[in-house]
Amino acid sequence: MSRRPPGSGGLSCCPRRARGRQRAQAIGAALGTPVRFVEQSRGEARAQLLPFMHEPIADGALAILGEPSAAEQVVSPDAEQVLGRPPRTFAQWAARNIAAFR
Repeated sequence: MSRRPPGSGGLSCCPRRARGRQRAQAIGAALGTPVRFVEQSRGEARAQLLPFMHEPIADGALAILGEPSAAEQVVSPDAEQVLGRPPRTFAQWAARNIAAFR
């Protein structure tokens, strides 16, 4: 098991974390057409992950994505130093990478 240095958490690099519906709206805005968001239950998402992940990994990923802790939602002040620029919003990222959604 690897250990992180004391005080380090996951490095969130977006100024504000966008949730599923917000991500769909941002992608739709970048595309110029609405994108429908369909929410899955935890069980549905888990069933789709299990063919590719071991159960503990799938469950851990769902816990982080579905129920992030307060610490996991904070943008690290180190993000700008690591990136070499201020962090982008999800909407900025979507617009920059819109070809992936066409």
